[in-house]
Amino acid sequence: FFRIFVLKNRPLESSKKTTLLHGVNNLYRNFLFYGKIYYIILKVIPNITKGKSYMKTIAVVVHSLTVEYTLSILNGISDYFKEKDIRSIITQLKAPSYTNSLYEYQSFSSLPSIFSDQVDGLIVVSGIYNTTNTLKTLVKEFSKYKSKPVVSISIPLDLPDCSTVIVDDSKSYEKIITHLRKEHKVRKIAFMGTDPETSTEGKHRFQCFMNAMKKNNLTFDSDLFFYGNFTTSS
Repeated sequence: FFRIFVLKNRPLESSKKTTLLHGVNNLYRNFLFYGKIYYIILKVIPNITKGKSYMKTIAVVVHSLTVEYTLSILNGISDYFKEKDIRSIITQLKAPSYTNSLYEYQSFSSLPSIFSDQVDGLIVVSGIYNTTNTLKTLVKEFSKYKSKPVVSISIPLDLPDCSTVIVDDSKSYEKIITHLRKEHKVRKIAFMGTDPETSTEGKHRFQCFMNAMKKNNLTFDSDLFFYGNFTTSS
């Protein structure tokens, strides 16, 4: 508009006049078009949906989108929601104290968005966060925002209206150890996992492993215990 004001008292060539008029006309039409859209979003839709049911939105919080563990969980969630009137939003939430990524400084930066009024509930793949952060720290971060129904996968979180999905590792380890002992006559078995001192999930798995070893009358050699932190180098 400033350019139009400056040029209005100057003689213009016919082609330039035409170009200028086209530009003003397009600007006006765009203004009307987007104005209508904003009006629909801000005024019409809230009135239509007021007092009516609507599609639920579930935010799925994961640490990484490139590891098999996460992808298998996301595939299961997607299959379950496929026939439901639910939409899911996948949110990659970085973890503080995790030093093996370039973007960990952005840790928990998207928490305010997933606790917005547009999100009805959360599914949190919580195990990986507990590897470098205590349960107390995780609960503190999630407690800063408006309460939402939460489903925590792998470890329990002391949050209001929070349910937990935990894998029963005991039967799996018992079957594996029994098979190795009976079918392959193996007696020295190594354990690879996360540090049970820092990871609740790692501690649970190691305990299930030790119980299975005991049931099979096998002694565990502590030198055969190896743990890492979900990185290739470890």
